[in-house]
Amino acid sequence: MLPRTLAEGLQIQILGELIFEMVGGARMSAPVGLANIEWLDQQQEIEVILGSGNDVLIGTELLAGTILTIDCIAKVVAISDAPANTAQLYS
Repeated sequence: MLPRTLAEGLQIQILGELIFEMVGGARMSAPVGLANIEWLDQQQEIEVILGSGNDVLIGTELLAGTILTIDCIAKVVAISDAPANTAQLYS
């Protein structure tokens, strides 16, 4: 999810609008576009939800097959490819 103003600045083309079910069952509609990103040293085309707020969120689809490390003491978040022998643990 990207703020709509940021998406406009990046010239992300809006493809349409989808209805999403939020936590707790509430529904909302939002515009959706496509963006090309570099993710873990690879180019990918992803769907982007354009939000009205200032939040930038990463969906769980991008995290599939990765290791997410959160170090609360150092205030560091790291995302890396999962080693081949542990990839099945995250599916």
